[in-house]
Amino acid sequence: MTSTEKRSKTVEERYGVSNISQLQSTQNKRRTTFEAKKTTMIFYQEPRVNIIQAADLRVFKIHKKVADQWLDEHHPFKAPRGNVLCLGLVDQNTIYCLITFKRSRNPKYTAEISRMWMLPTWYVVGGYDKLSSAASEFGLYNLVAYVNMSFENYKDYEAIGMRHVRDIQSTKWWMSETGRISDASRRQKHLSQDYMIFHGYVPMYDCGQRVYEV
Repeated sequence: MTSTEKRSKTVEERYGVSNISQLQSTQNKRRTTFEAKKTTMIFYQEPRVNIIQAADLRVFKIHKKVADQWLDEHHPFKAPRGNVLCLGLVDQNTIYCLITFKRSRNPKYTAEISRMWMLPTWYVVGGYDKLSSAASEFGLYNLVAYVNMSFENYKDYEAIGMRHVRDIQSTKWWMSETGRISDASRRQKHLSQDYMIFHGYVPMYDCGQRVYEV
C-alpha cells in the first residue's frame, strides 16, 4: 500500500471521507479565507447634515441630458444607459432628489428603477415616496430594482413599498483612479487580468445586490 493510499485510509477511518477537502468544515474554512482576502468595494458617502422636506419641493420631469449630468456628478456608478423617465424634486434649479427609470428586460415589469439618489450631504424627508407616487401618474407600476449593497440603502426601497424577492451574489470589478469596469466587460473586451493590473486597475468585489419589486 502506497503512502497516499495509507493516508486516504486513515482519513476515511477518522472522518468518514477519503479526502479531507470533502469535509464541510474544510470548505467553510476555505470560504472564510477566500472572503477575507477579497477587497470589498464600498463607497463612502458624506454625512447628510442638511435636511429638507419633500413637501417644500416641486416634482419635475427632468430632461434626460440634465439628469445624466447630475448623476455623472453625484452617483458612484454615474448615469445608466436607457433612461426613459427621470423625475426630480427641485427648488430654485437645484435637484435635491432624483429617481430614473428604464425599460426592464423582464416583461413581467413595466419598468426598472435605474437610479434613486439624493444630493450629497442632503436628506429629503419623504423624497423617494413623493417621486415614486408621481411615477404612478406616468403609468409606471410592477417595478423592479436591483439594489447595489456597496452604496445603496435597501431600506429606502422598502420605504416606498417595494419587497425583497431575491439576492444576487457579489460581482467582481476592476477599479482605478480614473474609472471602473466589470469583470464581465473585461472578458467581453478580451482584456487579460495582467493587462488590467499593468494599467493601474485593482480587482474588487461589490457587496452583492438585492432585487426588489412592487
